[in-house]
Amino acid sequence: MRRYVFPGFVGAVVLVVLAGAAARSARPTRRVSVTPKDGPVEDALPVGYWVWSAIESPAGGLTIAPGDLVPRVGPDGYEGCPESYVCTRHGIRSLAIGPRGGFHYVANVFTSSDFQHHGSISVDQVRIDERWSCAHPDWRSQPREARQVHYELRDGALRFAIDPSVRGGGWPFAPVPTGTWWIFRQVPRSAYYANVLLRLCQPSPGHACAPGCFSERLVGG
Repeated sequence: MRRYVFPGFVGAVVLVVLAGAAARSARPTRRVSVTPKDGPVEDALPVGYWVWSAIESPAGGLTIAPGDLVPRVGPDGYEGCPESYVCTRHGIRSLAIGPRGGFHYVANVFTSSDFQHHGSISVDQVRIDERWSCAHPDWRSQPREARQVHYELRDGALRFAIDPSVRGGGWPFAPVPTGTWWIFRQVPRSAYYANVLLRLCQPSPGHACAPGCFSERLVGG
């Protein structure tokens, strides 16, 4: 993501605010729609806003500190960041899970381009209804496909099993434990939209930006 289409962004970014709220333990429940509906909150889901804080794998671990999520302009920011690009140290992976089952996963790669997956979750299955990128508006589709996922809540952290072969903006979540885990910590809603999501709209000829690039109600609430 280049600096010349990103005016004033870097200076406005602050460290992601830590939140101590813990999600409730998961248990089987019915499938729910991404569209918020009337009725009781799905207390079986890990409702909230989450950003990765660590990776565990057989090859070793990695801690992702809040400062690693702060965008900086290359080449003076993070090692390997191209000139005039905005980068974070390890990229950013984030999740939003709404009280009615809304689900949103975003992969911001090292150079901050976003790859977003939107749909609904029913504890161990995610339905992906739409994919888009604000940085690359031609990357957009409506797959309407279901994917099994495996996650655990432990001491307030949300742990997702990961397919270690997936790179970049692809769908990384595995249906069973693989030995590789992404650990997410919870953040406030305000921090998620203001600091965690990097989703600058960069329309191209023939490709407008998706409406989700501007929404602050991606999963309701």
